[in-house]
Amino acid sequence: MALIKRNTAYSVNDIVNTKYGVKLTCTTAGTTSTYPLILDETSPITDGTVVWEVQEYRGGSSGGTILLNT
Repeated sequence: MALIKRNTAYSVNDIVNTKYGVKLTCTTAGTTSTYPLILDETSPITDGTVVWEVQEYRGGSSGGTILLNT
């Protein structure tokens, strides 16, 4: 499974990981933003024109927000 990339086109059902252990599935096709992705344990997440659903969150149970620079 590939790591998420910035300014990249994704299709529905594409699955990506982040370097922080968050697994995301694309639910709306589009292109990711050029800006860092900010997410927490909630879904859906809008990233540019892509919408992601969090499938697995291994960032801990603190419920904190993660700034993804990838």
